[in-house]
Amino acid sequence: SRRQRQMCIRDRIYNNLYIAEYLNIESTEKLEEGELKENALNTSQKLEHLLTTVPCGTNHVILMNIASMYLYAGDETKYNETKHRLEKSLGCKNVSEITDVNINDFYRYHFAWYEFYLNLQHHNWRKCSQIIDLLDSFYPSIFHNNEKMNLRVSAARYLIKSRICLLYTSPS
Repeated sequence: SRRQRQMCIRDRIYNNLYIAEYLNIESTEKLEEGELKENALNTSQKLEHLLTTVPCGTNHVILMNIASMYLYAGDETKYNETKHRLEKSLGCKNVSEITDVNINDFYRYHFAWYEFYLNLQHHNWRKCSQIIDLLDSFYPSIFHNNEKMNLRVSAARYLIKSRICLLYTSPS
């Protein structure tokens, strides 16, 4: 209905506003890590209020952003719960499964990067490398700047390589 479409559009605008506010504060304010985490949690709560019971693709984007806020906040449990909510809504088993062409490539791309980040936090270098190998040359149809995406993959490879070297460096 027309009212449902208007609600989805309004929620999409607020979703973008809340994310922009968070990223602005993160990039410009001199906040301690605890304050940044608190800001991410507050943003996730604002986003939660935008979710509707009306089936709407906007809910999927909002859930993706909530999951990312939980990663910023360091709350892996809430991240996994939110990821599961999205998977249930999308009707898929693992939204970060890059090779599952039945899942929208936009969500696969973002959640693969989220999973890369989690594995990086846990020093799971082999899994990080596997994810990056799959992300290499994976271009969601909505993205058009392949050069920027390639740079992101190159930077991730460098980070993995640097970390592995640090792990095997003997103390001097």
